[in-house]
This record gives sequence, C-alpha cells and structure tokens, in this order.
Amino acid sequence: MNGHRFVAAALFAFVSAACGDGERVDEVTSSAAGSTSSHGAGTGGGAATGGGSTATGTGGAGTGATGGSGSGAATAASIVACEGATIASTISMVLPNYDPDATSVAVSGILKFQNDDIVPLTATSGTVRGAVPTPDGNWDTGDIVPGASACVRFGVAGDYPFYCSAHPASMQGTVSVR
Repeated sequence: MNGHRFVAAALFAFVSAACGDGERVDEVTSSAAGSTSSHGAGTGGGAATGGGSTATGTGGAGTGATGGSGSGAATAASIVACEGATIASTISMVLPNYDPDATSVAVSGILKFQNDDIVPLTATSGTVRGAVPTPDGNWDTGDIVPGASACVRFGVAGDYPFYCSAHPASMQGTVSVR
C-alpha cells in the first residue's frame, strides 16, 4: 500500500509542476490507488493553492473529502481543466460580486470562474444564511489567484447556489443546470 501512496504523491507532484498556465486544477487519476481525485494543483508555477474537495470513487458517485461510493451515479459537479474545454458560460469574479451572479448551463456544460480582481477569490457551492456560509460539497474551487480561472462541469440538472468563501456576505450566485 505504501507504494501506491508514493505513486499517487509522485503523480500529484508531476501534475502540480506541469500545470503552470494559470489554470486551477485538472483531474488526477491514480490507477495504482484505483480512484480519481480533483486536487488544488497548479496556480502559477505549480504550487497548490487549496483543495478542490471533490473525490470520485471508481464507480462514480460521491463528493467530499472521503471519496465516492462506487455506485455509478452521476456527480452533480466536478472541477475540470479549463484549457481546451468548451465553455458554456463565464462568470467574472470582481469584488464585491460575481458578474453575472446568475447563469445557466446544460447538463454536462462547463462554467468558467475567471478571477478578474487583484485578490484571490473562490467559488464554493452552498448557501449563505445571515453571514454564515454552509458548503454543500458539490464543488469548491479553492483560491483562484488573480488572472487565473477554474472550471466546473455540471452532471445533474438543478439549481446550484455558490459563494466566495472569503466574501460570503457580498459574493453569492446561482447556476441553473437544465
């Protein structure tokens, strides 16, 4: 099992070093460990900038730090590479809000979050009640540094609220997936 951890760590380090074009993350597959995980690999120079918290088991279903159940069900949302992707919609991130703060994409569509501000910002799925954010575990871009972007692919129809974890009172939005 320790060999599997070494292979996974080496693969993560390789992806981190290779992803230096301002892109937030790419999915990393470890055949040795038998799973696919999204990691915060790669804003500028390959340094990790926070965790994408989506992990999918070998059968498909499941989000969150513990990984999937392997049941084969569709994943509501997952972080994907922006480079080469067909972007359905783009949201500009500039304090004090997202622009636009509401958009829609088709099932399997990709939404791009572009940080056009001078400070790191996030797009975290969940709600804000009062001043208290509550993530729902569908996706979390982690910090997106200025000038960089993160992309989310939506696999299940529905309405997905999101917020910036650093500015939840003012930065909130909704994605409608049809």
